[in-house]
Amino acid sequence: MSNKLNHIFGKPEHALDDFVKQSGGQEQALQRIQDAANAALKNGLIKPGPNGVLPRGDAGLIIDVGGTQIRLIGGLVKDGVVYISSASRKGLP
Repeated sequence: MSNKLNHIFGKPEHALDDFVKQSGGQEQALQRIQDAANAALKNGLIKPGPNGVLPRGDAGLIIDVGGTQIRLIGGLVKDGVVYISSASRKGLP
């Protein structure tokens, strides 16, 4: 888990510091993103590509996490669950 947290939140260019502080820490921030991603999937807002793969890079899907826009970078949908690869706020309002 610590590798995943560092991969997502340890990169300043992902611009997630304020979101992490607002969430109460990295684990809580990741859980909020996970919950929002699964809700977006359930509501039809996330449409995975072939084999459940989600878009990467700047083509990543943007979801609303408690009023904050977060871009999912890559990942996979399997059995109705979003598996997050990375996330970023780079370039988002």
